[in-house]
Amino acid sequence: MQKEQPQQAPSKLPACIEKQLNEIAQTVERSGRLLLVVEAGSTLASCAQTLFAGWKIEMIAPTSSCANGELDGRFDLSIAMLKVPQLEQEAAQQMLSTLRNLYSAQVELLVEVNKGESLAHEPENILFGLGFKLAGQAQTEHGALLRYRYALSGYNRKRNWNTPEHWANPENFHRYRW
Repeated sequence: MQKEQPQQAPSKLPACIEKQLNEIAQTVERSGRLLLVVEAGSTLASCAQTLFAGWKIEMIAPTSSCANGELDGRFDLSIAMLKVPQLEQEAAQQMLSTLRNLYSAQVELLVEVNKGESLAHEPENILFGLGFKLAGQAQTEHGALLRYRYALSGYNRKRNWNTPEHWANPENFHRYRW
């Protein structure tokens, strides 16, 4: 069975954001539940609804805490779009942590960085601390757009040494009991 190509996003968004959303849509294997963390009336919401047409989509605001029970169950994918000043707020970091820990196995985060913006912390430091990895970046006329990804399946790779056959002197397993 051949995977069908996602629809093209409407061209209301800047080309770099549209490209990032198309890449996200192509990496997803099946339809399911999608959580969008965007401002109300955002063009990203209408674009995502076109790209993820077969998905059940729910939206919340970036200022939401996610901890007060407004979300029901787990989502297959979450897409959030934040600006750097929002990201530096503790509430936004708690919201991303809650999304990652409780609501979604895969989180895609689009971060807008404006030119000349003075930052108290680099976005990479904040997001790497939360387990996100840089998945792409693009230049815009106003600055840059960074895409970060958190995927539970790829977060903690299996290590060869961390298996039962390498623990506590395996050559003595047949001789001693403790």
